[in-house]
Amino acid sequence: MNPDGKKKLKGKNIPNYDSEIEVDIGSENAKKYEVISKDIPEPTTYDGGTITWFNAYGVVDSETKSPAKIKYTVVLSALPAGKKKLFALVNDIPQEFEFKTAGSGKIKFTWDLGDPPIGIWP
Repeated sequence: MNPDGKKKLKGKNIPNYDSEIEVDIGSENAKKYEVISKDIPEPTTYDGGTITWFNAYGVVDSETKSPAKIKYTVVLSALPAGKKKLFALVNDIPQEFEFKTAGSGKIKFTWDLGDPPIGIWP
């Protein structure tokens, strides 16, 4: 883990989209917690469409590897043209993220669950 608490994770290949994310747990949490890559699930049918999961990560306790319950920020590329919604898969149920513009073609969201896959819809 970087001392600044930030880690970049490559995602699944999505045409015309950079699926890399940067998870920022904060420098104050960098010694106790870490960010790990996880397996990306298969697409999920949802509300008449399909959610394409493009990245999956975990924020875990460095010693026990159990999911952390701390606030963190994820920065990622703005959604591709025609995609308006960003989701996390929480207990196998899609949950929509509210995200903000972060400048330079990026968006961000703040979250506190330690291990959601993230995806776009429709």
